[in-house]
Amino acid sequence: MEPSSTTYPATPSYQEEPQRGLLWRLLLGAVPVLLIAVAVYVVFNFPALWTRLTFLLSDPQTGSAATLPETVRTSGSSGESPDGGPAGVPCQGNIPYDGQGRPRAICDNYLYIPRIRVAAPIVRPDSTAEAVINDALLKGVIKYPGTAEPGEQGNVFLTGHSSYYWWVKTDYRNVFALVPQLRQNDEIVIYARGRKYSYRVHAIFEVDPTQTGVLKPTPVATVTLSTCVPVGTSARRKIVQARQVSPDPADARPTSGQAANPDRLPGVR
Repeated sequence: MEPSSTTYPATPSYQEEPQRGLLWRLLLGAVPVLLIAVAVYVVFNFPALWTRLTFLLSDPQTGSAATLPETVRTSGSSGESPDGGPAGVPCQGNIPYDGQGRPRAICDNYLYIPRIRVAAPIVRPDSTAEAVINDALLKGVIKYPGTAEPGEQGNVFLTGHSSYYWWVKTDYRNVFALVPQLRQNDEIVIYARGRKYSYRVHAIFEVDPTQTGVLKPTPVATVTLSTCVPVGTSARRKIVQARQVSPDPADARPTSGQAANPDRLPGVR
């Protein structure tokens, strides 16, 4: 009698899971850090980011510089309405726009950009020292010392915050947050000494902070806007240049300023 053969189940084979590489583990570890960094960035710059988001989504009525009066009273604390009558809105802080894209008051020594609804006072610091510039930026848009005045043949250089610390008390922490949304032929208006100066955008570009040539005098009456980009950083500067179209730039006065020659453009994050 032949011995019976016993059949045993085959031993299951286990395939060892390959170990994850070092690079993969580093990537997994970096994800939480990246998420925290994004959250901090959003928290610090939320007002400016919200301003840009609502502008892009709502496509607001931007109005036209043509609706703004040619002159404005130079005395008193209240502005005039766009139709020349009394407005009852103080000439301080940001001037709001109505539903038709018109500012609720016209004030002397103010910058108006209808497309992005800017209506802010122009501040003239007497020094290019960083501390002086930073203090002036809390009070409005600054005209950089040494650059031309409106109505002069040269370069009126204006700079303002795109996103400043939300815990610092100022009406102007995001005054230039929407400057990157400007386009060719958009209108910019400055009221100075009771007179309206109109400019039309002709150049939009970015520069490094050390490219200070944008501060130099120009052969024709020009306004240059500058602010930091990307929002919340001071890595680069968005530059918008516009040529004067009214009054006739041929009648512009010789510039009274001295050429500005700093090592860096002002940091206005």
